[in-house]
Amino acid sequence: MGMWGGIRQGIADQRAEQIEDEKLRLSTASEDRAIEAHNLAMRTGELGLFTNARNMFGVGNGSGSGSSKGVTGSREVSLNLLSNLLPEDSELAAKLVNLDLKTLNAGIALVQSENKDRSKNGYPMQPDQIETMLSGLYVESVKPDFDMFKWAEESGLDVGKELTPGTTWKQYFDSAQGKNSFQTGMFAPIYTTEMPTAAESTQAATLFRTELENNLLNKKDEYLRRVASKELLGQAEQAEAKSIEEALSSLQGANKSTYLATKIVGVETVIDFFGRNPKFANDKFRSMFNRGLEFNSDPEGNILLSQAIKAGVFDVGDSIVRGGRRITLTEETKDKVLALDIR
Repeated sequence: MGMWGGIRQGIADQRAEQIEDEKLRLSTASEDRAIEAHNLAMRTGELGLFTNARNMFGVGNGSGSGSSKGVTGSREVSLNLLSNLLPEDSELAAKLVNLDLKTLNAGIALVQSENKDRSKNGYPMQPDQIETMLSGLYVESVKPDFDMFKWAEESGLDVGKELTPGTTWKQYFDSAQGKNSFQTGMFAPIYTTEMPTAAESTQAATLFRTELENNLLNKKDEYLRRVASKELLGQAEQAEAKSIEEALSSLQGANKSTYLATKIVGVETVIDFFGRNPKFANDKFRSMFNRGLEFNSDPEGNILLSQAIKAGVFDVGDSIVRGGRRITLTEETKDKVLALDIR
């Protein structure tokens, strides 16, 4: 073999060695991939067994998915959704933080169901109404029955093995087992007075105006009977008769007003009306019926005011004419007036 033959043979041997090295590298990589695939399958299988065992014998921690009447999603999403329905300074929001997903979704479903009916009538629920409805929340701390380390021992699982790269089963168990309890609960809804529909409001206003008119006519008839009997009537009676005529006129025509009529016969009329129609005892509608009401500051006037408060005609924050002075009803005044009701 000449010089060139020797060179060619050397090159061929080098190429053959490189090919063998590449074959070995590919074979080793293939084996590594096969081993990793096997290990992944093992980890996946072990995790599947663990999850099944936990679901069968334990109690979930509420962080997974769940549903209630069609409401689905993660716990974080449900928590944010329900919290955002409440007032900004709601104390209830803090109680929702540790609730499980099932309870959170039950609360959302409750609000959705109630709001569906109210929205049809044009009165969707406000944040404070939602808070009131959900405030009947009963919470219970639940301790899972599932012992992770005991399961691993019985299953022959080496807790020192990796569950995921960089995290062993033991590390996972230590983290999860620390959450040895979670909160589940139940909403016992507290319903506020149902809001009236627009049609009901119109009907009620018409009915109230009719009752005011009838009571005014009764007073007018009484005055006319006294006149017919030749009773000597003073300026006060004559002034009242004039006020009655003006109030009756204000109830007629295109621009009907109940203000004057309410000042004369409104107290008893409104109390009776609210007693029969409690759905109007709320912030949206009270002012339709309590404008013009006046109360004396004597015992009789206090009893009438107490009856009006109990009937829902007035509440804290409302303006009231009492003893000739306009005042804002406070909690203190309300409690004091109610205490004077000796019946």
